[in-house]
Amino acid sequence: MKLNLAQCHSYHDFLHNPGSMTAELHKISNNLKVSVIPANSTVNKHARLVVLSLDNVPVLVGYSISNRADHIFYDILTNSDNQPIGLSLFANPEIQRTKLLVRTVTIGDIGYPEIIECLHNLGEVSDVLLDQRFSEFTSGGQRMYLYEYILPGLQNIVSFNKYN
Repeated sequence: MKLNLAQCHSYHDFLHNPGSMTAELHKISNNLKVSVIPANSTVNKHARLVVLSLDNVPVLVGYSISNRADHIFYDILTNSDNQPIGLSLFANPEIQRTKLLVRTVTIGDIGYPEIIECLHNLGEVSDVLLDQRFSEFTSGGQRMYLYEYILPGLQNIVSFNKYN
């Protein structure tokens, strides 16, 4: 694994970086894999659940949700296949991240059952603390929400290698 966190001097900086998490992960390793997990979508909402892995180590669970009527985000979520959505979000100058909140949660704090099931399938237990990034992206009156759960694998990689 390579590590080049020239812009990030600490794990805290890494978590609060308002740019693309995908870009930051590519700085760590070019071997980034996106695994799409079936998510519960409804008539009005579309959801996308993914596990991002670096060098076959799961490092992040991402959950994106948008109204189907918000065509810019619906198109991104349905057409990304096994590609990170950050490539599309940050390439479009009309899309803005209007909110980024970082907090520490337990699995019990998560309100979406499919995320909880995914985390359990990855071996995460209910009392483990996870760092959550919550983002809101907008374009005109359209919105998409993104929840990113940083897994211990990424915490260990960034913390261990931050000055190497």
